[in-house]
Amino acid sequence: MAGNTPFYWTNSCVADKTVPPMAVPMGFDHQGHPIYVGRAHFNNELTPAHVVPAKRLAYVPHNGKEHCVENYQLLCINLKWVSAHGGKVPPGAVQAGHNKDGSPLYVGRVCHGGSWIIGKIHPKFSVCYFPCQGKELTANSYEALVCQMCFKTIKQAANKILQRNDTSANISELIWLEKATPYHWVNSCVCEENVPPMAVQMGFDTQNHPVYIGRAHFGNELAPVHVVPAKRAAYVAHDGKEHPVQNYEILCINYLKWVPARGGHVPAGAVQAGHNKDGAPLYVGRVSHDGSWIIGKIHPKFGVCYFPSHGKEVKATNYEALVCQV
Repeated sequence: MAGNTPFYWTNSCVADKTVPPMAVPMGFDHQGHPIYVGRAHFNNELTPAHVVPAKRLAYVPHNGKEHCVENYQLLCINLKWVSAHGGKVPPGAVQAGHNKDGSPLYVGRVCHGGSWIIGKIHPKFSVCYFPCQGKELTANSYEALVCQMCFKTIKQAANKILQRNDTSANISELIWLEKATPYHWVNSCVCEENVPPMAVQMGFDTQNHPVYIGRAHFGNELAPVHVVPAKRAAYVAHDGKEHPVQNYEILCINYLKWVPARGGHVPAGAVQAGHNKDGAPLYVGRVSHDGSWIIGKIHPKFGVCYFPSHGKEVKATNYEALVCQV
């Protein structure tokens, strides 16, 4: 992982039906399967790949055809889990909400019974509470979700602002910096088996179902929620018990977005996945085709986005480019 960058690439292959914890779904195919952004070496190119782990499939477009690839790298976001204990939270810890007294509650996870379970780190009581089999359990040792990239960037920017002499500008800018985060929360509910694009996946349960990070209002708290969309289940720990919740918000990242573009143009901050055999850059794009979003390669030199479909390499003049706005 690159320590202070907003994303990184991690090795994977079609033999792995599961995906790395910080890989981000970029859309869904016509059957509702999540699609991920990959990249792969193919015929002297390092090119974007369309990856559907649930089908154990990955494709790249090249020379007029759609080609299957076995090995690839997946795009992941730079949030990480940091070991902690005794109610402590590292710098940059993600705050999900607060208890009824206004004390902050942070996102934590605990390995219990072979599964990672999302819980709430409560510094005031020095533990991480998590829901399990109808009960609210406590753990003295746990992992905290941390956004170090955000913490370092904002701290550096704040220090630069404070070195200037314009007091009124300093105050307004520091208020903005305090609110500037690389993530946001999106409304969802257990009736939705699919998750929003850019949702943060944190691991898997014992049945290999992806687990996501949520938060919900419950018992005068805004607390972290353990969300398993494949089971249409979401649980919060409160007052000694595990409680199911119907409605919640799911954690998504802010700094990666899809931006409409055309004619080979790439917006500022477009994510470069690789290059062709001549060294010309290839950027991550996606095209809506036959009811599915398909990952493709934007080739500025030829003014199109190439994408794989039904054995062919198809080109689109209009597409969306993946943009990093950090």
